[in-house]
Amino acid sequence: MMAAMISPMPMNSGECCGIGEQMIRVELGEERDSRGRGHGVFEYSVSGHAVQRRSSEPLLDACRALKRMGEPTVSLVGLFRKGREKPDATCSVEWGATHTVREDERTGPVFVKYRPFATHTRYGST
Repeated sequence: MMAAMISPMPMNSGECCGIGEQMIRVELGEERDSRGRGHGVFEYSVSGHAVQRRSSEPLLDACRALKRMGEPTVSLVGLFRKGREKPDATCSVEWGATHTVREDERTGPVFVKYRPFATHTRYGST
């Protein structure tokens, strides 16, 4: 089961930012890695967007995908379990795209700044 995350931004019943502006829904699917087992990797999709992937941090990865697609960075995004109308966690596209989760035995899970992996070729970085 996925651990609950603290909302980095306040939420209000699916509305945010402006009058009537709706939250982007990240629909949490089955816990399944590429071999069909669990291990903290979840399938997810983003309603109204061509995003359907697997991730150990689906809300934050969805925000990075939405930002690459040009979604306004002030848009509010929520992580929803199947059959739920209230999100388990929310954040803005910008906040989610710029954070990741680091976990160790001393501190447990904490949000930290996201740093993309360097792109490598056979002979070095590009």
